[in-house]
Amino acid sequence: MSWTEVHGWAGKGGSYLGTRKQLAEEAGLGKIAHKLQEHKIEGLCIIGGFEAFHSCLQIAQARDRYPAFCIPITVVPCTISNNIPGSDFSLGADTALNEITDICDRIKQSATGTKRRVFIVETMGGFCGYLATLAGLAGGADAAYIYEEKHGILDLKVCSLECN
Repeated sequence: MSWTEVHGWAGKGGSYLGTRKQLAEEAGLGKIAHKLQEHKIEGLCIIGGFEAFHSCLQIAQARDRYPAFCIPITVVPCTISNNIPGSDFSLGADTALNEITDICDRIKQSATGTKRRVFIVETMGGFCGYLATLAGLAGGADAAYIYEEKHGILDLKVCSLECN
């Protein structure tokens, strides 16, 4: 890849190189070690989410079995879920939260003139309620239902009755 091929990527969200949620052990630690040796790689900078963190941990724990893993390794937290241990913020989380908040503001404009309706906004973020919780707070939601806390249709009904 040349500089001209990646020009302009910095100002855009998303992934242009491709992504994979496969853990290092699933991909094969031996294969990874072989490729590191073959290409004389002297350090790894892994950009990603929780799976990237977990893979980095797997590689570090396998250093006694694979000498090729005895190199500096770092993880740059980059996930809208903002769930990387040891970090406060991750790339993409703030952008996603701002987008959701803007959209909720537009939905609220439509909702102001209506009565006895429930507006549901589903956020991304996998099994992590970070975006839903913070977007609910920022948008003034009556409730935010997240994966970590069990909920059902009855919760929506009760909330709807209490809020109207």
